[in-house]
Amino acid sequence: MFLDTSTPEKAFRLETYRSAGVTAAPSPQSLRCYFISQCVFPEGAVTGASTPTPRDDGGEARKQRTDIRSVSDKLFLEKASENTLEIYQKVMWSVEERFGPVIEFFEVEGTRERRVVIGYKMGTTKHFFSALSQLYHFYSLYSARKYVEQFANGVTIICRSFSPFLAVLCRFLIIGKLSSIPQPSPWCERPPD
Repeated sequence: MFLDTSTPEKAFRLETYRSAGVTAAPSPQSLRCYFISQCVFPEGAVTGASTPTPRDDGGEARKQRTDIRSVSDKLFLEKASENTLEIYQKVMWSVEERFGPVIEFFEVEGTRERRVVIGYKMGTTKHFFSALSQLYHFYSLYSARKYVEQFANGVTIICRSFSPFLAVLCRFLIIGKLSSIPQPSPWCERPPD
Protein backbone atom coordinates (compact mmCIF):
# COMPACT_ATOMS: atom_id res chain seq x y z
CA MET A 1 0.00 0.00 0.00
CA PHE A 2 1.49 3.43 0.91
CA LEU A 3 4.92 1.93 1.73
CA ASP A 4 5.13 0.13 -1.62
CA THR A 5 4.37 3.22 -3.66
CA SER A 6 6.53 5.68 -1.72
CA THR A 7 8.91 7.93 -3.59
CA PRO A 8 11.28 10.56 -2.20
CA GLU A 9 8.68 13.17 -3.20
CA LYS A 10 5.85 11.39 -1.35
CA ALA A 11 7.16 9.13 1.40
CA PHE A 12 5.64 8.02 4.70
CA ARG A 13 6.99 6.89 8.05
CA LEU A 14 5.35 4.34 10.33
CA GLU A 15 5.63 3.66 14.06
CA THR A 16 3.79 0.71 15.63
CA TYR A 17 3.65 -0.39 19.24
CA ARG A 18 2.29 -3.59 20.81
CA SER A 19 1.05 -3.71 24.41
CA ALA A 20 2.79 -6.00 26.86
CA GLY A 21 -0.54 -7.03 28.39
CA VAL A 22 -3.65 -8.47 26.78
CA THR A 23 -7.32 -7.58 26.67
CA ALA A 24 -9.79 -9.48 28.81
CA ALA A 25 -11.03 -13.00 28.04
CA PRO A 26 -12.71 -14.78 26.25
CA SER A 27 -10.24 -13.97 23.43
CA PRO A 28 -7.18 -12.28 24.87
CA GLN A 29 -5.46 -10.04 22.31
CA SER A 30 -2.61 -7.57 22.54
CA LEU A 31 -3.40 -4.01 21.61
CA ARG A 32 -1.51 -2.41 18.73
CA CYS A 33 -1.16 1.27 17.91
CA TYR A 34 -0.09 2.58 14.49
CA PHE A 35 1.16 6.10 13.74
CA ILE A 36 1.57 7.04 10.08
CA SER A 37 2.83 10.40 8.89
CA GLN A 38 4.02 11.85 5.63
CA CYS A 39 7.74 12.60 5.64
CA VAL A 40 8.93 16.18 5.74
CA PHE A 41 12.44 16.32 4.29
CA PRO A 42 14.83 19.28 4.37
CA GLU A 43 14.70 21.66 1.39
CA GLY A 44 16.67 20.27 -1.56
CA ALA A 45 17.16 16.87 0.12
CA VAL A 46 15.81 14.70 -2.72
CA THR A 47 19.30 14.09 -4.06
CA GLY A 48 20.85 13.99 -0.58
CA ALA A 49 24.09 15.50 0.65
CA SER A 50 27.05 13.23 0.12
CA THR A 51 30.65 13.03 1.17
CA PRO A 52 33.34 11.22 -0.82
CA THR A 53 34.12 7.66 0.28
CA PRO A 54 37.84 7.31 1.16
CA ARG A 55 39.82 4.77 -0.86
CA ASP A 56 42.32 2.34 0.67
CA ASP A 57 45.25 4.23 -0.92
CA GLY A 58 44.23 7.42 0.89
CA GLY A 59 42.75 9.08 -2.22
CA GLU A 60 39.10 9.79 -2.74
CA ALA A 61 36.83 7.34 -4.53
CA ARG A 62 34.07 8.36 -6.92
CA LYS A 63 31.27 6.79 -4.84
CA GLN A 64 29.40 9.16 -2.57
CA ARG A 65 28.05 8.39 0.90
CA THR A 66 24.89 10.11 2.03
CA ASP A 67 24.80 11.86 5.40
CA ILE A 68 21.64 10.50 7.05
CA ARG A 69 20.82 13.84 8.65
CA SER A 70 20.64 15.54 5.25
CA VAL A 71 17.92 13.19 3.92
CA SER A 72 15.91 12.39 7.08
CA ASP A 73 12.35 13.25 8.01
CA LYS A 74 12.10 16.10 10.51
CA LEU A 75 10.14 14.05 13.08
CA PHE A 76 12.57 11.12 12.79
CA LEU A 77 15.50 13.42 13.55
CA GLU A 78 13.67 14.81 16.60
CA LYS A 79 13.00 11.33 18.03
CA ALA A 80 16.05 9.26 17.00
CA SER A 81 18.86 8.68 19.47
CA GLU A 82 22.49 9.04 18.42
CA ASN A 83 22.77 5.24 18.55
CA THR A 84 19.80 4.83 16.19
CA LEU A 85 21.24 7.42 13.80
CA GLU A 86 24.57 5.58 13.81
CA ILE A 87 22.93 2.20 13.12
CA TYR A 88 20.69 3.57 10.38
CA GLN A 89 23.64 5.44 8.83
CA LYS A 90 25.63 2.21 8.48
CA VAL A 91 22.61 0.40 6.99
CA MET A 92 21.98 3.30 4.57
CA TRP A 93 25.59 3.20 3.34
CA SER A 94 25.31 -0.57 2.81
CA VAL A 95 22.07 -0.12 0.83
CA GLU A 96 23.75 2.50 -1.36
CA GLU A 97 26.66 0.15 -2.09
CA ARG A 98 24.83 -3.04 -3.06
CA PHE A 99 21.77 -4.52 -4.68
CA GLY A 100 19.04 -6.20 -2.63
CA PRO A 101 18.10 -5.74 1.01
CA VAL A 102 20.59 -5.28 3.85
CA ILE A 103 19.76 -7.16 7.07
CA GLU A 104 21.52 -6.35 10.35
CA PHE A 105 20.96 -7.36 13.98
CA PHE A 106 21.73 -5.10 16.98
CA GLU A 107 21.27 -4.96 20.75
CA VAL A 108 19.25 -2.03 22.13
CA GLU A 109 21.39 0.01 24.51
CA GLY A 110 20.62 -0.57 28.19
CA THR A 111 18.09 -3.37 27.55
CA ARG A 112 18.00 -7.03 26.61
CA GLU A 113 15.99 -6.20 23.52
CA ARG A 114 17.32 -6.86 20.00
CA ARG A 115 16.67 -4.96 16.78
CA VAL A 116 16.32 -6.44 13.34
CA VAL A 117 17.14 -3.61 10.91
CA ILE A 118 16.48 -4.04 7.19
CA GLY A 119 17.29 -1.51 4.53
CA TYR A 120 16.46 -1.45 0.81
CA LYS A 121 15.92 0.97 -2.05
CA MET A 122 12.39 2.31 -2.54
CA GLY A 123 10.47 0.53 -5.27
CA THR A 124 12.66 -2.59 -5.29
CA THR A 125 10.22 -4.75 -3.35
CA LYS A 126 6.48 -5.05 -2.85
CA HIS A 127 4.70 -5.90 0.41
CA PHE A 128 8.03 -6.40 2.22
CA PHE A 129 6.83 -4.97 5.54
CA SER A 130 3.67 -7.11 5.67
CA ALA A 131 5.47 -10.23 4.37
CA LEU A 132 7.95 -10.03 7.26
CA SER A 133 5.09 -9.72 9.73
CA GLN A 134 3.33 -12.72 8.20
CA LEU A 135 6.53 -14.74 8.39
CA TYR A 136 7.12 -14.37 12.10
CA HIS A 137 3.41 -14.29 13.05
CA PHE A 138 3.12 -17.69 11.34
CA TYR A 139 5.45 -19.03 14.04
CA SER A 140 3.59 -17.13 16.82
CA LEU A 141 6.36 -14.55 17.20
CA TYR A 142 5.58 -10.87 17.74
CA SER A 143 7.62 -7.69 17.87
CA ALA A 144 7.16 -5.08 20.57
CA ARG A 145 7.78 -2.15 18.22
CA LYS A 146 8.11 -1.65 14.46
CA TYR A 147 9.32 1.36 12.55
CA VAL A 148 9.51 2.20 8.86
CA GLU A 149 11.68 5.19 8.03
CA GLN A 150 11.96 6.50 4.51
CA PHE A 151 14.65 8.88 3.36
CA ALA A 152 14.89 11.50 0.62
CA ASN A 153 17.70 9.58 -1.13
CA GLY A 154 15.30 6.68 -1.88
CA VAL A 155 16.32 4.37 0.98
CA THR A 156 13.77 2.65 3.24
CA ILE A 157 14.79 1.23 6.63
CA ILE A 158 12.57 -1.10 8.66
CA CYS A 159 13.35 -1.76 12.32
CA ARG A 160 11.67 -4.35 14.53
CA SER A 161 12.36 -4.88 18.23
CA PHE A 162 12.26 -8.32 19.86
CA SER A 163 13.16 -9.95 23.16
CA PRO A 164 16.56 -11.76 22.95
CA PHE A 165 15.00 -15.21 22.50
CA LEU A 166 12.57 -14.07 19.81
CA ALA A 167 15.32 -12.12 18.07
CA VAL A 168 17.36 -15.31 17.65
CA LEU A 169 14.38 -17.14 16.15
CA CYS A 170 13.54 -14.23 13.85
CA ARG A 171 17.14 -13.99 12.75
CA PHE A 172 17.04 -17.62 11.62
CA LEU A 173 13.66 -17.19 9.95
CA ILE A 174 14.57 -14.01 8.12
CA ILE A 175 17.88 -15.25 6.77
CA GLY A 176 16.44 -18.68 5.94
CA LYS A 177 18.50 -20.89 8.28
CA LEU A 178 15.47 -22.94 9.35
CA SER A 179 15.01 -24.49 5.92
CA SER A 180 13.42 -27.59 7.41
CA ILE A 181 10.44 -25.55 8.61
CA PRO A 182 7.93 -24.87 5.82
CA GLN A 183 7.78 -21.18 4.95
CA PRO A 184 4.31 -19.61 4.95
CA SER A 185 2.72 -18.23 1.87
CA PRO A 186 -0.02 -15.60 1.75
CA TRP A 187 -2.14 -18.10 -0.22
CA CYS A 188 -2.17 -20.95 2.28
CA GLU A 189 -3.13 -21.42 5.86
CA ARG A 190 -0.96 -22.68 8.68
CA PRO A 191 -0.48 -26.47 8.40
CA PRO A 192 -2.14 -28.59 11.09
CA ASP A 193 -0.01 -29.53 14.11
